[in-house]
Amino acid sequence: MATPNRASLINRLLKVVKKHYKPVPVPKDRTLFEHLVFACLVENSPHELAEQVLNTLKDDYFDWNEVRVSTLRELTEVTKPLVDSAQAAERLKQTLHSVFEGVYQFDLELLSGVDAVRTAAQTAAGDPSGVREMILALDALDGRLAGREAMLSGIQ
Repeated sequence: MATPNRASLINRLLKVVKKHYKPVPVPKDRTLFEHLVFACLVENSPHELAEQVLNTLKDDYFDWNEVRVSTLRELTEVTKPLVDSAQAAERLKQTLHSVFEGVYQFDLELLSGVDAVRTAAQTAAGDPSGVREMILALDALDGRLAGREAMLSGIQ
């Protein structure tokens, strides 16, 4: 009996996965910076809960800089619906701080998508969590960045 090649095994695996899980559409009205924040929230948590927390952050805080300067205790309260709210709050605060330090701009919402993703991905390169991979995957799905290959080669 011949062993199946890797491609056929992957195709069979994908068929099984598609039966049990439905793909989540990427919101087109979300900025890349909001995708970055969402990546911090969705790790180890259901997608719906991360969406809920993201909407709470956007509604309850004046801007992303206010979120950045909030205490971990406050952010943990906001992220309470998530599976590991303390870790999500820490990832969020660290990522926002890294973006701020990288561009030193108080109005983080004015950042272009390229700058925010590049800065966050570069600072998250040593991070063991999946935030960097989530950022790059969202970018690949979204297709909004120009010159993505050049940017990625500079990060790795």
